[in-house]
Amino acid sequence: PRQGAMSSSPSSLVALCSSFKKLTEREDGVGLVHVLDPARGGRRALQELRPGGRSPQEFASAQGGEAYGEALGLYLACLQAGISGEAVRELELLCTCLKTWVQMYIETDGSGLWMTPLMIYLCNLARRTATQLDQAKRSEANSDAFLKKLVEIHRELFQKLNKERTKRAGHVWVCCELLRAYFKLGQISQCSFLLTAVSQSLNKDGFNPTDLPKAISVTFFLLLGQALRLHPQLEGRRREADLGLQQLSAEVQVQPKKDPPVFGPLQVALGGAANAGALALA
Repeated sequence: PRQGAMSSSPSSLVALCSSFKKLTEREDGVGLVHVLDPARGGRRALQELRPGGRSPQEFASAQGGEAYGEALGLYLACLQAGISGEAVRELELLCTCLKTWVQMYIETDGSGLWMTPLMIYLCNLARRTATQLDQAKRSEANSDAFLKKLVEIHRELFQKLNKERTKRAGHVWVCCELLRAYFKLGQISQCSFLLTAVSQSLNKDGFNPTDLPKAISVTFFLLLGQALRLHPQLEGRRREADLGLQQLSAEVQVQPKKDPPVFGPLQVALGGAANAGALALA
């Protein structure tokens, strides 16, 4: 059975912290997301994060384990801020939690691959929160202010991960987050520099992006395909995108009826919407 599949649902915050500690010790990244996501296993325990309630950072750092408890405390504080209606503080704490988790990922020995599901989950949550805040301010001139702030953080993380040869999975995922943001902001010209940087990094040792976890490699090639459609100057990368998608589609043994240009067969198999969070937990 896959890791995380049998994770029980903690009934209290104390139990959640204990589960978090055990899962990090077992390096079960999928289980972590299951326990921490309010829509999954963490629903009952996270009900204790009521407005004006006990500060989760008081005990999460200790009970969540010395190695990763700080990130847990920030995450719980972020959720508490959201419940209290403090959306801006929620995003600030979420971004701090993401940066903290990525730094822990960088500092861990080896590939740290088990840490990427929670990294993906935090990125998705930050993007959704920033989008909601921007939508609430659509009448203002700078309507994408929160997404732009998130882009600054992802750029910082991208530069850090670009130096880490053993952390390619996280590096490519942050590239995916930046590509999404550039599409949304209409900053398509930024994609060329970004893809050149990630390509140079990945090709240093003849690394193949299809070797990454499917949640990351599928998303990367689909976003690369979208970048090709929006930015004709990237035409030279068309073959790279098509080959990558063909390899991935062969691995998942799909037989599409028709391949659309650029996106290749895998988009057909996935209905045109590769939800990275869902794929990571599948």
